[in-house]
Amino acid sequence: MNRRIFGLETEVAIQFTPAAPGGRVPTRREIFDLLEEVLGSRYRWLRSRQSKKGIFLENGALFHYEAQVHVFSQGLVEVSTPECSDPWEAACYHAACARILTEALPQLRARLADRGYPGEVSFTKNATDKKGNFYGSHENYYVDDPVTGLRKLLLYGCFPVFLLCHAALFAAIFLPFFIFLLFLLVGLALYFPTSILRHLPVVGVLFERFASLLEGVGRALSRIDQDVILRYWGTYSKYLLYPFVTLYSLFLRNMVFVRIQRDLTPFLVTRPILTGAGAFGFEGQATGFRLSQKAAAIRRVCRIFWDDHLRPIYDIKTFLREPFSVLRPRKRLHILFSDSNMSDVATYLKLGLTGLVLEMLEAGVRFDPVRLRDPIGALHQVNDDPTLGARLTLRAGGDLSPVEVQRFYLTQAQEFFREPSARTADLLRRWSACLDALEENPRLLYHDLDWVAKLDLIDEALGERAAWRKLSFLAPVFEALAARLDVGALAGRSDDEVLRALEAALEPAAPARKAATSRAAQARPPARQSSGPVSPGSGPVDAGSLRTLLGTAGIAPGELPRLAVAYWSAHKIDLRYHELDPATGYHHQLAAGGLMDRLFDEPALAAAAAEPPSSTRAAVRASVIRFCREREVEATIDWDRAVLAGPPRRRIRFEDPFQTKIELG
Repeated sequence: MNRRIFGLETEVAIQFTPAAPGGRVPTRREIFDLLEEVLGSRYRWLRSRQSKKGIFLENGALFHYEAQVHVFSQGLVEVSTPECSDPWEAACYHAACARILTEALPQLRARLADRGYPGEVSFTKNATDKKGNFYGSHENYYVDDPVTGLRKLLLYGCFPVFLLCHAALFAAIFLPFFIFLLFLLVGLALYFPTSILRHLPVVGVLFERFASLLEGVGRALSRIDQDVILRYWGTYSKYLLYPFVTLYSLFLRNMVFVRIQRDLTPFLVTRPILTGAGAFGFEGQATGFRLSQKAAAIRRVCRIFWDDHLRPIYDIKTFLREPFSVLRPRKRLHILFSDSNMSDVATYLKLGLTGLVLEMLEAGVRFDPVRLRDPIGALHQVNDDPTLGARLTLRAGGDLSPVEVQRFYLTQAQEFFREPSARTADLLRRWSACLDALEENPRLLYHDLDWVAKLDLIDEALGERAAWRKLSFLAPVFEALAARLDVGALAGRSDDEVLRALEAALEPAAPARKAATSRAAQARPPARQSSGPVSPGSGPVDAGSLRTLLGTAGIAPGELPRLAVAYWSAHKIDLRYHELDPATGYHHQLAAGGLMDRLFDEPALAAAAAEPPSSTRAAVRASVIRFCREREVEATIDWDRAVLAGPPRRRIRFEDPFQTKIELG
């Protein structure tokens, strides 16, 4: 394979359950602060120079706090692997970083208890939550993308204009801080002489009132919560920049990664059949299971993602933060559409196969026959069909299944890599074997792919294939009952008792409980169409609609307790599969039982947790961290630079991602 940088960024959810019901619950920011302390006691590290709070460890990885400004205290842990030059190596460091978090849990729980927060804290590597928030994993690749011809002329002609607008708007973002600082300075300048003059006879009465007013303003400002300030500032800056970001995004997406958008997109759209994490739920679709957690949130092919609902496959925000990087012939390709995989095999395939396709693209190979007419629509088709039978309409006419699209890329790769390296040969072999198994029976890949393993676990919890159809009818009922009834307590009761208990829980239906609705008029959910709950205003689930629903669906009241338990068990599996704690995480329990393949043994993970890759600049960062820790030098560090406090103060740059050594003196 060509020299390439591989990297993964993974957002890990933080969950805390107090030891006693109603106990104190820390903010996730507080938990992250304690996590930093724990990691700092176990590894050598330096503070990150990035605006986000975080630390770089000696192995080259970054652990930092990720949060939206309007909910700054309730964020996530984002873990970024060091720069790796091989997909196997990147997958290993990804697993090692998860192991670092897992091994920190006992100390983290103890420190939380010491702070007055006894309870259980856990980390979950998934991509969505019950509130409808999406996060997950992002991929980074160092790719050849020179700008030539007309695009080069347009870029050099328009870029200065965008650069000036960029600078002016970012200055405007910080204008409120300058005004606030000026206000404070003026207030202080007035307060000090006033506090003296207030004690003078005669005129002191006048200055007393003015001094009291200034003191009152100061007390009011001191009571303002930091999160409130950040929320308003974040909203102000987001909407101030939004028109410019939209225009700049439209311009950039036609300037950068043009070949990649054209020829890599069909591969990424169909890749969930190999790398999807799986997702249970009937919201918006009838099957109850999706291949990918993240795909449902993707709405665009390429744009600057601005923390809104229009998540793209390719995020080009890099060129907003680092404007001049758009002129470089080699650039960072940031793929936002990526699930958080637990399986080592799925992670390795995700990175390795994407690397193979990128290498072919850089060599000029085209994939016109599989270009899709509607890539985003095709992605949702693939995602919503775990039978893999979706037919994707091609731009040139005709249609192909997701497996057939992947098979086309595989065939091209086999022809291109006539004399493959050992790594490439292994990837081609695994790619071919997976596609063969998916065509024969996806369950053959239980040991390798996350979505298959999760689907098998859910099937076992449901007990029968017919349960999927029944749950598609009853999902709104169970959602409505979740906070009103202990469905497990209905087991063993007669049909009439069960029905009366459900009717009592459903009636009266309060206005606040109108989140789920009846589908009594439906004889069965239409295939490949939405069968989930409709909007809140269309009517509550009540006792009468429940009786009608049971009759039309052919479900006996006595089945409801078992189906309710199965429904919530499936939701539990969907979440617990991704927990990083080996004691509670279902993936780890499967792996411990030999039911999921592991690519990396304990010595390999321990080495990756302690040492950086030797073939990238992560080794330089590790050298700087060791140098500063051994000599007790204060410093901050970033991906490509470090600042040592001294004396004398030193600024060190290592911008070449393949640099491996540095002289520190």
